[in-house]
Amino acid sequence: MSATLKSGLLFGLIGLVIVPLAVLASFFIPFIGPFLCLGSPLLALLIGGVGGFFAVRWSDGQAGVGQGVLSGTIAGVGMLVGVVLLWVIGYGLIQSNPDFQLVLQEAMDQAMAQQNQQPGSELTPDQMVTMFNTVVPLLGICLGVIYLVASLIGGAFGALIGQRGTASVPPVPPMPTVPPMS
Repeated sequence: MSATLKSGLLFGLIGLVIVPLAVLASFFIPFIGPFLCLGSPLLALLIGGVGGFFAVRWSDGQAGVGQGVLSGTIAGVGMLVGVVLLWVIGYGLIQSNPDFQLVLQEAMDQAMAQQNQQPGSELTPDQMVTMFNTVVPLLGICLGVIYLVASLIGGAFGALIGQRGTASVPPVPPMPTVPPMS
């Protein structure tokens, strides 16, 4: 297994667990939560950067920024999968819990009341449910893509940093031998 793939899979697995936990924590921690939500792309950038760094360091030959980008992308796919799974599981829990259903119904009634006050913008309850069922999964995918791009960028920067410490000196060509003059 190549160093790029090994690094990408390792940090993708780490991102699969850590980034969704940070997103989940942002919903339940009162004052720090919004900062965690804003910091999650930075966390993805860091995980991708470390993945890119180790992709270069663990490689045998000449590794470049491309290996770091690939490692960061693989790690970002892990984060994308983790965040989408978090949103799908959370959405399923909301749909199956009657307490959440009641809160959701009240929020939809309030939104419909506000919409119906504006002329020409009447929505039916079925349209609101369809809109909610469409927007929530798309939001999870969009958030995951943001983490994927941040991890990709981090992989490039990590590879650049990893290359600095391993700058190889080009081999010196052998000196041509000149026959002795007689």
